[in-house]
Amino acid sequence: MIDEVKIESYKKFSYFCQSAYNSIQIYLELIKKRKIELANQMMFKVLDDIENMIKHYNNISRDFSKINILNSKFEFLFEGIKNMDYYLIRDVFEYEMLPILEDIFKDFKKDIYNVIS
Repeated sequence: MIDEVKIESYKKFSYFCQSAYNSIQIYLELIKKRKIELANQMMFKVLDDIENMIKHYNNISRDFSKINILNSKFEFLFEGIKNMDYYLIRDVFEYEMLPILEDIFKDFKKDIYNVIS
């Protein structure tokens, strides 16, 4: 049986992972439409969601390899933020972070299925 803390971590991890994924998608659309001010707000939401997702991931998993890969992308992301290079940020989100988030969430779903079976 899973304890309540772990169940809460599963719920919150799922929420923040999906929220980060969807927020990145919105950021990409805002950049396409050149809505920079809104894109900036969304970018900070993505960063907050990923931070919370990682916090809850630490409570439910022992394999941090994908989280480490995700963390390594922040160097490029912060370079884009520092230079206000919205296209670099877009590329990091679209080509680096989205696939990693998808992969992490697939592993999460497998883990859930293993726990409930």
